[in-house]
Amino acid sequence: MDFYIKNSNIQGKGLFTKKAINPLEVLPIANLYDKNNKFQFDKKGRSIGPMGFVNHSYDSNCHLHYIPSENGYFLRAHKLIKPEEELTVDYDFNPSGLKKARDYNPPLR
Repeated sequence: MDFYIKNSNIQGKGLFTKKAINPLEVLPIANLYDKNNKFQFDKKGRSIGPMGFVNHSYDSNCHLHYIPSENGYFLRAHKLIKPEEELTVDYDFNPSGLKKARDYNPPLR
């Protein structure tokens, strides 16, 4: 799957897809963890990697999905996402009441 970062109409930069994504499809996008099982951040407090560019929307098209075999959270589409559409999550509708990635450190099982 092809993803890219560009200016967002929501806030700052956002993560977009070049191809259509089907509902329930798990995307190869996850947060990176440090040795203490905490999300890794850059100097600006953004999650390192593409997950740091996923913006909030109350009408989101993705959610965080825990995959035990991978020992981490990945994005999963919950509706059809069209090519060139921005990937979004509802920060209030994710495990443990995610507000921002920097405030959320899910336990790794």
